[in-house]
Amino acid sequence: MPFASLIKPLAAGFAGAPNGKAYAYQPGTLTLATIYTDAEGTVVDPQTSGITLDANGAAERYATSPVRLIVQTSTGTEVFDLDRANTERSEVVDLNTSSFTSSTLHGALDAMQTSIGGADAKYLATSTATAMNLKDWMSGLVVNVKAFGAKGDGTTDDTTAIQAAINFATGSGRMTVYFPPGTYKTSATLTMTTTGVNLVGAGNGRTILKAVGGAALDFLTLTSVSGAEIRDVDIQATSNSTGIGISITTGCAIISIRRVNVSGHRTGIKVAGTTTSGVSIYDTTVVAPAHADARGINFAQTSLPSTTQHTVVGGYFSAASGRGINIESTAGHITIIGAGIPAAEVPVYIQGTRVMVLSCTFATCGAGQGHISLSSAATYVVIGGNYSTSTAHLTIADTSAGTGNVILDAPDRSEGAYSVSVANGGTLTPNRLLGKTVIATLAGAVTVATPIPSSPRNGTTLKLVFFNNTGGGVTPAVGGGSNWKLDGAAFGAIPAGEYMSYEFVFAGNGWREVARATTAA
Repeated sequence: MPFASLIKPLAAGFAGAPNGKAYAYQPGTLTLATIYTDAEGTVVDPQTSGITLDANGAAERYATSPVRLIVQTSTGTEVFDLDRANTERSEVVDLNTSSFTSSTLHGALDAMQTSIGGADAKYLATSTATAMNLKDWMSGLVVNVKAFGAKGDGTTDDTTAIQAAINFATGSGRMTVYFPPGTYKTSATLTMTTTGVNLVGAGNGRTILKAVGGAALDFLTLTSVSGAEIRDVDIQATSNSTGIGISITTGCAIISIRRVNVSGHRTGIKVAGTTTSGVSIYDTTVVAPAHADARGINFAQTSLPSTTQHTVVGGYFSAASGRGINIESTAGHITIIGAGIPAAEVPVYIQGTRVMVLSCTFATCGAGQGHISLSSAATYVVIGGNYSTSTAHLTIADTSAGTGNVILDAPDRSEGAYSVSVANGGTLTPNRLLGKTVIATLAGAVTVATPIPSSPRNGTTLKLVFFNNTGGGVTPAVGGGSNWKLDGAAFGAIPAGEYMSYEFVFAGNGWREVARATTAA
């Protein structure tokens, strides 16, 4: 029961109505109002015979809302009809506070209406708009994680608060969960399972989401999410985690990741699930710890419809000892444009179909690997406009059947060559990734091992040029277990001071000799 206020005119008394009667009605009517004999509002006066006034024409009664007060003399003559008897005008109610510039209630309420635009403390954007409750208006903008108890102080475990904010957004329709500047620690995987919830921070370096829950902890998992965006945050693991930074699982569609920095997780971003499509990753950085299984981005879907499309534009994906961008998806369309892939064992690995890698920048790759590696299952791949900052040209390890592939950056489309010197008793391993022609200066006996790659695409060509820099003849030996297919099953003798060249083409299961010649120095 709300607190009841004294009906002041009745308590003050009416001089013209000693020992008279009074009746309290609802304002503007003759319907009896509910009034009380106590300030707590617990004892109702039914006004069966009116309110009996004392010799001063007064009585003590209380009401929780304005009343119409009709006063009669002891003989029943009406002497007063006072509407809204227990109210005070807002112009004369004093506000003893510095929260408003006005010193009266009336002025404060007028200022509030001017500020928010509408009556009854409703927000009115323009004169032609519809006024809305402030709660409804604000809930349509963002859900602030701090409103749910998150501290962002780098010390407090904010897992429960952040998940509560996400859950609230989940139940409220399309909303944005906002992380003000700060460091938010989490000890368990955060989950999103609905459409249209965005996670937005204040910018890289300003909003840091830090997983501290163990080595195998995934930071964020999305399941059956459509139309969501994650942007302007840093996602970190406090130690080198075997988990995933952002895991996009089955049933997801139209997922946008923008300006997100992921570090410390063995897999930065993973896209999985047979029905997930439309993942776009823009200007995002992933730095995975050094490990053979490290993946900057891992597209790990199988049995996808051909209409599935994913896009990576810009960004930086580091996975030392692992793979910068790993594409195992066996269908769909995946486009990588303008990404930077620094030193990695395999910067980009392609096992799937309908993949484009365009205008990307590479650094070094592992020995015997290519900056871009195509497995035997890679088909309808387009590679072009890419370059390496650490080698003379981009290297591509192509073991695919070549079905539908357009590889503009492949070294077997050029006349590239490189030179090596082989010591007496040494081994020559021709690297087709470094050039079409290998010029080897021999200081004595040499064994020629299987080239790198050992099983490239059919039709790949290779030329070996030996220069005998000794005082006697040299016959290169065929390495054990190699797949050289030579006329006579052996290399020929090279006279002292002369050159011998061999031309090969890869066909079937080996490097097949198509020509050889000896020339004087």
